[in-house]
Amino acid sequence: MVDQLWMWIVNRDLLITSFPQRWHQPRDDPLNVLESTIEEINSNVADSPANLYDLAVLIGGRCFGTFDRSNITSDGLRFLDMFESSIGVAMDKETHLFSSFRDASQQISLDPQKRQQSLQRLERAQRLERVSTVKGEEEIVWESSHDVRQYSHLKESAIETLLDIGSETELLSEVKDIRDELDMVKMVFAQQQEALSQAHDAMEMVLGTADDPHLQAGTEVERRKITKRLDQNSRAVEHSVKEIDRMDRQAERIYKSMRDLLDLKQKYANAIEARYSRIQAEATARQAKETALQGQETARQGQTLMVFTIATVIFLPLSFIASFFDLDINEFSRTGPEQGMSLSYAAKYIFGIGLSFAVLCILFALGWSSLGPLADTIRYRLFPRGAVAHETKAELEALRELSHREHHTVAQQKAEIAGLVVGAPRSRSWKRYAANRRPSLDEHFVGYQV
Repeated sequence: MVDQLWMWIVNRDLLITSFPQRWHQPRDDPLNVLESTIEEINSNVADSPANLYDLAVLIGGRCFGTFDRSNITSDGLRFLDMFESSIGVAMDKETHLFSSFRDASQQISLDPQKRQQSLQRLERAQRLERVSTVKGEEEIVWESSHDVRQYSHLKESAIETLLDIGSETELLSEVKDIRDELDMVKMVFAQQQEALSQAHDAMEMVLGTADDPHLQAGTEVERRKITKRLDQNSRAVEHSVKEIDRMDRQAERIYKSMRDLLDLKQKYANAIEARYSRIQAEATARQAKETALQGQETARQGQTLMVFTIATVIFLPLSFIASFFDLDINEFSRTGPEQGMSLSYAAKYIFGIGLSFAVLCILFALGWSSLGPLADTIRYRLFPRGAVAHETKAELEALRELSHREHHTVAQQKAEIAGLVVGAPRSRSWKRYAANRRPSLDEHFVGYQV
């Protein structure tokens, strides 16, 4: 609440003032209207008030000059200086925040040559891995790792600076508070200007104008003196209003700068997010490509293993039969007592039996995935009861549960169709339904339980 001054002039010889006193007001308060008025009258005797109207204008001038810096000797009461100091601190913070944003953006967008040098040093450090015995390599590894860690730390700090908007938001709130308080002070000055305009009109009505023929010579001097005081008060208020407007423009510039900085940070954050999304997509594509190459390598190794397996399957029975024919057995047909068996005889059995067995094994290995369903189909068609008997216990339990549910449903249908009540005989519809009902699943599988 702003203090208000009320004055009444009664019969040109009595001046009554009403001014509220603040709570806990010290005795030597420099804003005390009575003490400041007495001090001004005593300090300037030549320009002392000539009448009550002049005194009223003097008292009003002390109230109008509350914000005048020239009339205030205490630094703690220079209100406009307080606002200007706060705006100066806000300007320093704004400059610091813009500098931090610029440095962080420069760290993110590092010179490509420096970034390439850092990557080369990192690759060299990874190749050495601290196991080289060459003199000086340990120092190179440590230096490379240190540079890379330092660059990574600076980059993370720069990203955090770019994404953090806490300081900007806080400064934006401070500047908004300053502008709101300046608007309130400006409203007080507007009321003072209105009061000064009304004081001008009142003095002209009481003292008259310079063109008034009834104006006395002494009254003309008093009127000029009072008008001079009113003009001084008006100029003081206008000067304060201009100061308020100037500080408000400075605060507005800071406010717009902070909004621009927040907008830049938002755009930069979107750019960083898009950039890292692209990097992540490239890494994912590279990983998928490596996975595909791994799959191709695995398939190639599998094919190679299959070739060796087929060769083993072919030559294993051949070598076994050849070793078997090498035994000294009387039943083998030989050309002579000291000679071996004939080529046709050995080849007939070796290649005939060995290759046949190898071909069967190869066909069985290559066609197992297609032969499995075919064998199951043949087994179910030839041995339906045996197929059911060879079902797993879990499957039979599931079938039995389904049978119980079906039996329960059938019992409910029996009751609904026959309309049975306690003690009532069964109707013909019940007998007809019982004759035509399907057997339950338990009755089908009663002989095939495991």
